[in-house]
Amino acid sequence: MAEQIKNKRVKFPEGKQKLFIANVSKRLNLGRDKLSKIFNISRRTLSDWCREKSTMNYKALLDLYVNCNIPIPKEIKILPQFWYVKKAAKLGAFMRNKLYGNFGTPEGRRRGGLATIEKFMRKPELAKKLGLRIIKDINRPKRGLQLAEFVGIVLGDGGLTDYQLKITFNRDTDAEHADFMKELIKKLFKLTPKIISKKLDKGSDIAVYSKNLVEFLESNGLKRGNKVKNKADIPFWIKRNNNFQLSCLRGLMDTDGSCYTYSHNVNKKRYYNAALCFANASEPLLRSVYNIFDMNGYYPCITGRRVYVYGKNEIAKYFQKVGTHNPKHLQKYQKFISPKNNLNK
Repeated sequence: MAEQIKNKRVKFPEGKQKLFIANVSKRLNLGRDKLSKIFNISRRTLSDWCREKSTMNYKALLDLYVNCNIPIPKEIKILPQFWYVKKAAKLGAFMRNKLYGNFGTPEGRRRGGLATIEKFMRKPELAKKLGLRIIKDINRPKRGLQLAEFVGIVLGDGGLTDYQLKITFNRDTDAEHADFMKELIKKLFKLTPKIISKKLDKGSDIAVYSKNLVEFLESNGLKRGNKVKNKADIPFWIKRNNNFQLSCLRGLMDTDGSCYTYSHNVNKKRYYNAALCFANASEPLLRSVYNIFDMNGYYPCITGRRVYVYGKNEIAKYFQKVGTHNPKHLQKYQKFISPKNNLNK
């Protein structure tokens, strides 16, 4: 039976299949590489579908409907040779026609398909057996330190669309932190993320396709779409608790923050010092980061789109009190406190 569903094809009117895929790509905000992963097909097969060189399989439409709430087009035809003619006859063609319409018509096949989807939603174990992916519930953790840190991570290098969480990282410098983020997602939400590497640069994405996850994160103060236009900020439930604020700050600094040394000359003598820097284009988020540093006894300053904290002692206090889960930052801090680096306090 699984093979029957996998092998069914759908026929669009000329020009409509290409348009349908383009609309799906736009609605999900995904390019062809990521879209092919959603369909669980090769990039070449997706290209053939876009050129209408071959017909789409019915399973792809079912996946889109169930997981992404994309309606099954009315104008499609399910090719007769792949339909359940014999099995429908054995189960009673009269009752099926009465309940779902005549499967010999496009509308009947569509209604029959929707009825099948409803059955799969009631019995997800059956859908799994047939090779279909059904939208899964997620673990919904209570508001706490780990969720607060994860919110900081998403506010830093993450983003939400209607059906996807994405966190971007540099696979050369932040690979170990990426491992931490993947495990945090598994622990918090019981979901397994995918890693999607970009070909043109050193960037990669941690991606989770889950409408339930997006809606859960929204209920905890995050927003879909452009963070700058949305004036992204730390959610109020985090701001009310100082321990939550520090955990969120760690997530923000581990993604959009940096720790570095700098030098300057005074009376022809070179001095070296260290600094923390948080960079972001959202003004409310910058102000919130400044306030967290300020309320916890640091001496921050804002310049443009950056919040700075200067001084070796200030940085030592940050790593002792807030800490980091990004080994890159920890290595730099350990280098700063090395006796070989005679940094000025």
